[in-house]
Amino acid sequence: MQRYKTPGNREDKIKHMVNQWKAFPNIGVLASYEPFSQIIHLNSITPIEFERAFKDRVYESRRKVVPLYFHELTHWVDHVTTLWGFEFLIKQFDAINARLGENVNEMWRIVEWNKTVRRNYYGDYYSITYAAGLEPSDGQPWAWELTAGAIFDSKGIPNEKDPIAFTKFKNRAGADLCRVPFSISSLLEANAMAIEMGFEMRLIDELTGNDKVVEFALFKAKSIKTIYDPMLANYSAAAHLLANVTGVSDIFSAYKFASRMAGFCLNFPRQLFDNLRIPESFAAWGNRNDAFKAQCDRGYLYMLLLAHARGLDFSDYDAWFTSILERSGLPGIEEIRVRADEEIKVLVKSHIPGKASDRLSQLVTIGRKYQIKNGLRLNSEYVDFPKIVPPILFSGAIIRRGQNIVDSDGFTDPSDWIDDAFRYSNLISEFLDACMP
Repeated sequence: MQRYKTPGNREDKIKHMVNQWKAFPNIGVLASYEPFSQIIHLNSITPIEFERAFKDRVYESRRKVVPLYFHELTHWVDHVTTLWGFEFLIKQFDAINARLGENVNEMWRIVEWNKTVRRNYYGDYYSITYAAGLEPSDGQPWAWELTAGAIFDSKGIPNEKDPIAFTKFKNRAGADLCRVPFSISSLLEANAMAIEMGFEMRLIDELTGNDKVVEFALFKAKSIKTIYDPMLANYSAAAHLLANVTGVSDIFSAYKFASRMAGFCLNFPRQLFDNLRIPESFAAWGNRNDAFKAQCDRGYLYMLLLAHARGLDFSDYDAWFTSILERSGLPGIEEIRVRADEEIKVLVKSHIPGKASDRLSQLVTIGRKYQIKNGLRLNSEYVDFPKIVPPILFSGAIIRRGQNIVDSDGFTDPSDWIDDAFRYSNLISEFLDACMP
């Protein structure tokens, strides 16, 4: 008897996997990035609308399509071109190959990958919205407090060797609004929102006269509503923290600079986590600091860097960031870049062979081409971003192949891959269900 019902429509398969593996932030209903299949799903966009936006450059279509598409594209780029993304991809395909190969000595990789997925987002249990957070926002900046706790293990016991970092937000009156984990999702959404807002502002800037004034006012109101929504604090936390430390008041600037720091954290080499100097404000966390470092927690890294930024002059971003690295006990950017690249070279050779290895090889090849051409994104903005077009699934289950650096020879057909990925996803879920706590 078939245990998992198979949707006939590929859109339904993607939606199923998005809900099954919450590794990337997907908070909208108009589009999503599905990491298990590495597919961008523009479920509110047709291929005709996409062409009208990018080929015919119809303004109304561009306003609808461009910011939405580039938000999801950012997730794909972070997944396929960063050091963290390589780690995540290799763990996933190791899990797939272990399941397909039925090697009992390799099945632990499935459990390990599932743990990694859950750490990227953390369960809803760890997020709290307080009574004051349910009231309408006054649009005033939030105060924040960083705390640390312990994750519950499979037996329901807090595990001090598996810590979790939180951001608690308060309003100006000092009332608690919400408490959210600071995770990989926080970094990924900082990147995607910075890109989305940037394209939104460019499009508004093309308008003239009263239309431009009205549209910009609407955009600003929407941005304020989003960033001060406690239900979305998990995704705005990185921008909030940076704004509070630096005094940046403009929302787009907060996201832009938060994104540069997030890129650094996603490409930071594991071998340098031991070098991190614990800020005085984290001293109360005790041994949890060592556990964060041992796990190479990239969300913790972001928080630590900003903790070391207190009191520094923010007038020159590059000088500001250089000072942060010195305070944090780290070498300069170029040495970090060399160490990260060395780590990637070892990493790409570490995966186990199997039936799904060709797909992994294709993704890694694409990522390495991008890295070699543009360099790892350490304290910088994205390069050659609009030139990347990965496979897209449109409304009506219509699929478009990638092009440019993605459309390499022998790249797996997106249609077949969605079907294969859905089957692999169910096989992994089946094994996880079989594992006893």
